[in-house]
Formats: sequence, C-alpha cells, structure tokens
Amino acid sequence: MTEPTDRPLDPTVRQAIAHASAEITRLDRLVADLLIVSRAAARAPSGIASGLVRARADGLSPWAELRA
Repeated sequence: MTEPTDRPLDPTVRQAIAHASAEITRLDRLVADLLIVSRAAARAPSGIASGLVRARADGLSPWAELRA
C-alpha cells in the first residue's frame, strides 16, 4: 500500500472530485424526493385506484362466498 503524500491535488482531479460530489448530493436529494412522493402516494390512494379495487372486490365476492 502506498503512503499518502502531502502534495496538493492536481486541479483537474480536484475539479473531478468536486463534480462527483455535487452529483452525489443531487442524486441523494432526488432519491429523497422520490421517497417522499412514493410514501404520500402509498398513504392516500387515488379515487380511481380505490374505485377499481372496490369494483374488483365486489366482483370476486360471490366467488369468495362459494369458497368459504
């Protein structure tokens, strides 16, 4: 393993590290925002989705009663 040196980083390397760090921060915010949106969507189903679920449950109800 190589020993670390006290030499300053090349400006190109420093710029690449700064750019990568900025992109990581941006992606972290994006993922956090997506998680917030997905949690909100999971808590409050849309009227259309809940209506479809209700219609499907009502349609399967006679079948379920025969199986009970």
